[in-house]
Amino acid sequence: MAQKTNPFGLRLGLTQVWDSTLQSYGNKSKKYTSFILNQIELNNFLQYCLYSKSNYFISKILAELSYKSSKMKISYSVKKNVLDTQQSYFCEASLKKINGVYLRNPSIEVFQESDFSITASILTCYVNYLFERKLSLKLILTNLENLLKGSLNSGKIVSLNKGITKVIFKGFKLKISGRFENTRNRMAKSYEQSSGLLSLTQLNNYVEFHSQTIFTKLGTCTFQVYLFYEIKHANQKKNT
Repeated sequence: MAQKTNPFGLRLGLTQVWDSTLQSYGNKSKKYTSFILNQIELNNFLQYCLYSKSNYFISKILAELSYKSSKMKISYSVKKNVLDTQQSYFCEASLKKINGVYLRNPSIEVFQESDFSITASILTCYVNYLFERKLSLKLILTNLENLLKGSLNSGKIVSLNKGITKVIFKGFKLKISGRFENTRNRMAKSYEQSSGLLSLTQLNNYVEFHSQTIFTKLGTCTFQVYLFYEIKHANQKKNT
């Protein structure tokens, strides 16, 4: 049964969260509306910092606002071979602007840019793109397997229920089911490639899952991607 369940839904609230959640209950709608407006304004400011012409060393910015308190946390990934003086200047300039607008004392974390930026949704779109270029699905899966095997034990930064965290890529599973071979057998087939640590029943890990329907001359196929990550502990995250 665990193999047929969406792994993302099992982990909601335990480790993983939705990308964005807008909910309001009771008589506090005005306060919550003000919080959302501050969040949008902060996002616009961070996007300006990210895409400014003077910025050439920041690759990603994540911000966390607390609804119940005035706390704010900002994390950003820095590209490789960047001087520390440039990082410190960005921190000081950002703190002055944010304190002037939001009257908060934000905490800022700096992460080194990761070499691993693959997601399950990107892989499914890439497979569909290659299939439209007349490549066989089995060949595509073999190439993806080699790519992902070379990326095992790579780290990246994600947003979980306890905040921004570093996760380590530990395993993957690629699966195609349906009619994807030109044979006389009209029955659907299944082809699977996997490697590394694969655990759908262990709920304290981070899993990316995406499913894509691919239309072939013989019918339809379903391509599924599972990416398994290990969540680093809080005491290890400080050393990154």
